[in-house]
Amino acid sequence: MKKIVILFSVLLITFMGVWVFKAKTPSVKSDGFDQSAASNAWWADEKNLPKADVEWILDPEIPENYIPVPGEKELYMVVDDNGLITAYRHREQQEDGTWIWETVNPDIPDNYEVVEGLIDVYKVTNEKGETSYFKYIRNDDDTFAFVPVDENGNVIEKTPSGTDIPDNYKRITGNIYAVYNENNVIIGYKERTLDANGNYTWKDCDKPQQNDAETSSSSENPSNNSESPMESSVIDENSEISNSENADNSQVIQHPNGTYTETETIISTETSGGWRITYQTVITRTYDSHGLLLSTKKEGPYEISKEKATDDDGKAPDKSKIKGTIREELARVSVGLNYKEELAQAVLAEINAERASAGLGSLTMNSNFEAMYLAKIRASDMAIYNHSDYDSPMYGSLATMCETFNITSTNPSEILWKTSGDKTATAIASRLKIMSNDALMSSDHSTIGISIVAKNGYYYIDVILV
Repeated sequence: MKKIVILFSVLLITFMGVWVFKAKTPSVKSDGFDQSAASNAWWADEKNLPKADVEWILDPEIPENYIPVPGEKELYMVVDDNGLITAYRHREQQEDGTWIWETVNPDIPDNYEVVEGLIDVYKVTNEKGETSYFKYIRNDDDTFAFVPVDENGNVIEKTPSGTDIPDNYKRITGNIYAVYNENNVIIGYKERTLDANGNYTWKDCDKPQQNDAETSSSSENPSNNSESPMESSVIDENSEISNSENADNSQVIQHPNGTYTETETIISTETSGGWRITYQTVITRTYDSHGLLLSTKKEGPYEISKEKATDDDGKAPDKSKIKGTIREELARVSVGLNYKEELAQAVLAEINAERASAGLGSLTMNSNFEAMYLAKIRASDMAIYNHSDYDSPMYGSLATMCETFNITSTNPSEILWKTSGDKTATAIASRLKIMSNDALMSSDHSTIGISIVAKNGYYYIDVILV
């Protein structure tokens, strides 16, 4: 009987293991087609083609300096003009469609209890029931640390003799020094003074005022921070906002309680399937008296016009101009375009570095690969007709284009992205990895084509994996 029970347990564990493995293994590959239909060409079924990832199209009601935190839902980093993270904001949608924003701190562990009445001070209880206190310190360069404090929030440290200047004391101005901890984070300021007996002593002091009055004003005046709509809502009518041609009717209304509401009407255009569509969107943002975003609400976008898409010369896509071979077609569309070859190589290096850390082989990119021809032509098409659509107005889907040029592949994938022309290789690689739904980190691919076309202040990026 005991042997039967053991045998049954082994069989049950094996069954559950197989079931869990199958549940976690996707039945659809990264290119979006069913591998079981191996008898048909991968591009034959239009309904299984990849679609644009609308999750990564940032809502215009989200301020431009709010950057999504990868892997987190509705959590954003607030970045200032110097590229430093000043805060984290989380938003939650209400029943009426309004989004309510609040400042959060994702770096605080779950077992850290807020100490009422003290700013950024937390109580921590260990497994033995012993309690200790820590203060959360964020430095000017966005590094952070928890430093030990007493129950009143005073930093616990040994004050050195006034005759010595410790290595972690760095002079700021006069006799005022910044005190760094072992993580190179500023945890306070000390002033070195002479007592009545002529001996040097150290005493706590506040951070010294910056000499540059303008810099000081911008860092201390809440109305000048990077979130303030009074600065961000100033719009140049000749510049594009997202895909916008212009934005107008921006109106600010002050309320008696000190809060104010900004209403902005955005006119934007998109190109899809050979059509140029114009939309209108109304964004309403509410701020407190210091310019901190409290809530946002978006109405639209509503379609207000639709016309055939055209290139810079005012011409709509003419499929009759497509050349017979892919090399000839690349030569035709590449005239006058600015390809960021070095940036594309740097993006590839970032991707391969992450693949190496995951134990995967490097992806190969060569200008003579079909993947490279496809990526360059499709990025060029995005730039010419100003779109970011997987269904190109000239070539259609990737599957249709491969069929046009007699290209076959068992496992193709495409990632495309239109973004501002100031992104670094690291930022581009990070976003592409998330948009790829793990295709960039898959062992199924060995060859890649990355093309980045710079035009009118934007990067038009297309990635082909085979």
